[in-house]
This record gives sequence, C-alpha cells and structure tokens, in this order.
Amino acid sequence: MARAVFEGRGPTAGGSRVQPCGYTRTFPGALGAANAMSGRLASPRGPVDAFWLRVAISFVVGGLSVALFTAAAERLGSRVGGLLLSFPIKSMIALVLIALNEGALVAGEAAGAVPLGIGVNLVFLAATTLLVRRLAPWPAIAGALAAWLVTGLLAVLLLPARAPWDVLAWLVPYVLALAFLPRAHGAKPRKSASRFGLWGLTTRTVGAGTIVALSVVLARFGGPILGGLASVFPSGWITSMVILTRDHGPEFTTGTVRVMIAGSAAPVASGLAAWWLYPSVGILWGTVGAVALALATSLAVGGVLRVSGR
Repeated sequence: MARAVFEGRGPTAGGSRVQPCGYTRTFPGALGAANAMSGRLASPRGPVDAFWLRVAISFVVGGLSVALFTAAAERLGSRVGGLLLSFPIKSMIALVLIALNEGALVAGEAAGAVPLGIGVNLVFLAATTLLVRRLAPWPAIAGALAAWLVTGLLAVLLLPARAPWDVLAWLVPYVLALAFLPRAHGAKPRKSASRFGLWGLTTRTVGAGTIVALSVVLARFGGPILGGLASVFPSGWITSMVILTRDHGPEFTTGTVRVMIAGSAAPVASGLAAWWLYPSVGILWGTVGAVALALATSLAVGGVLRVSGR
C-alpha cells in the first residue's frame, strides 16, 4: 500500500507531454515508510527534516482548519460547514510537500490514490451518522472507526491499484450514502453551544492538531499496510464529529455529514487533477489547477444543494 501493492497503467504519453510511466497506489503520508523500505533516505537531515516540518504543518493547518471549519458549521449552518470540512486543504498541502521533497512524479502517484482514501473515509462518515443516533459520541466514533478499518483493509488487499478502481471505490459509497442515509431537514445548531471564545478555539485546535499530527507520524513509521491506512486516517473528521454531536446533537451532525459526503467530490477532483497535471506541467501549475478544480467542484455541489433545498 505504501509504494506499490499492485501495478497498473497511468495516463498515456501524448506529444511532448511527460506523463507517469505507470499507476502505483502511493498514499500521501505513506511515502516515509516506502522510502525507508527502499533505502532512499539519503541522509539523516534531508527527508527527515522535511518530514518533521510536515508534522508541524499538519498540526497547525490540520488543527486550525478543523477548529475554524467546525465553528463555521456552528455559526453558518451545516451546508457551509460541511463543504468547508470536505475541502482538500490538508491533502493538497501534503501533495505539495511531497512534490517539493520527492518530485512531481512521486507526488502525482500519491495523488492518484486520493479517491480510494476518500471512499474509505466516506464509510466512516456514513457509519458515524447511523451510530450517533443510537450511541454516545465516543462509542459511536469507535464503531465508525472499526467500520473504516475493515473497509480500508479490504480495499487495500483486494482492489487492484488502477485509477478506475480507486475512483469506483469512492463512487460506490458516495452514491449509496447519499441515497440511503437519513436526511436532517431543518436541523439547526444549538445557539447556546455555539458561543465559545478564544480558549475554546485554542483547545479545539490543539486537540484536532494532535490527532492529525499523530496520524502523520504513524503513516511514516507504521509499515506499508498500517502506514498506508494511517495516511488516509480521518483524523480531522473525528474531532469534528465529536464536537458537532456533543454540542448540537445527532440531527445536526447528520445534516453536516450529508453535505460532507456530497462535497467529497472536491478532494477526489483535486487528486485526479494533480495525478494528471503534476507530471506534465509541474508543481506550481499542477497545484493551481488542482485547487481551482476543487473550488469549482465545491461551489457546484453547494449550488446543487442550495437549489435542492438540502
């Protein structure tokens, strides 16, 4: 799962465009384990320093994004908050760091595995929605993580590492979740619970950032299977689900999760764009193109949700 569980074909070469010579499932975050296995750690101060920089950035960006986007859901409603929580900020930063440290080709390979990672995480969101209606937040999260772990292992061990399969691994839970998960019409955040100050924002940031950073460390040192699963661990979403359920109830969490699932098209679009663009146009324009497509996709999903009244 770290470097190549199965081999396939990537985009074909066309004219003078440089394209990946093959499709290898390399999750963002599992590259440290892959490099250690292949003996490509050039020096103690090169990739290692870059790795700990990534841990620090993941702590700050991951913690802040979870805290701010969860607060946005509480203040602006589940539609805005859900779209923000599903926007691929952390994954794009991870891909840029991989590209700067490992090269555009390796980052492109890692980007190709994003749809599968998102698909597995949708199982976590769907299970959370079903369980928070019956259990307290933490037992519900534990059950959802168990479902995530089983799904992730099955996907890694059974699915060939080809782009169509990874996209299908996202599309199937995407369609099923939107079709069968309960709707929470008119669910509103509790006003009394949505008022918190700087201290509340800080504690949320530190708590979420710690979970995100620990998942990055485990992705580096956990070996090919465990490390690969840890690299797509829904670390930020765990904190968001606990906060929303505890402070605003399962109905509001359900409404936010449905929007997050719909909005997951944005990180999938950005991952596929980076997979295609990084090898052909480089890091800068590949990142610009991937972020632009993610933003356009997120706005389109938001427009559809607004028109449909969801």
